[in-house]
Amino acid sequence: MRIAVPVREDKGWDSLIDERFGRGAFFAIYDTDKDSLEIIENTAKDVASGAGRQAVQLLSDNNVDVVIAYEVGPKSKDTLDALGIDAYKLDNFNMSVKEVIDLYNNNKLQKV
Repeated sequence: MRIAVPVREDKGWDSLIDERFGRGAFFAIYDTDKDSLEIIENTAKDVASGAGRQAVQLLSDNNVDVVIAYEVGPKSKDTLDALGIDAYKLDNFNMSVKEVIDLYNNNKLQKV
């Protein structure tokens, strides 16, 4: 399974969550099968409109199964649903990727 989280910087496990889903600078993608983390640039962050939907397509192209974010807009959510990607909501964005993955692994996140 591949889990994506929007992040502000490319600092691996210590990257801080970006409160913006579609316009966040990067996505951290954790592969549970390989126990590996990669950071990819969010190429949709600077588009004039539709950033959320384009970000979802980017994640789909990277075989993401789950998105964890502080907030996902309704159009992004519709696109996630259409592509079969589950979404979970964070109550706080002042945390690292490692903390978010730990919350997910311990079933502490609410599905959107």
